[in-house]
Amino acid sequence: MRFYGQQRLFELTTSELERYREKTRELDYYTERPERRLLAEECREMVTELEQRKNRMLANAIRRRQREEIEHALDEAEIDAQEIIRELESESA
Repeated sequence: MRFYGQQRLFELTTSELERYREKTRELDYYTERPERRLLAEECREMVTELEQRKNRMLANAIRRRQREEIEHALDEAEIDAQEIIRELESESA
């Protein structure tokens, strides 16, 4: 992750995800009570939502990093091309 804020958000999402997973496991032991079943279902939904958020964050970070690497490679190629042009111009002069 590029920025501290994004890293922190990812860490919070991960810790929140673990907290909901643990709560879901806890509630699954008490599914004979209707209110516990509802809570367990809500926790499972939250786990799914958090996993999707975490996956989106990872995908965005990967895309951003790939874009930065491509931009860097293009910058290097442009510098190399400029050097070659200067060399060719100095040879022909």
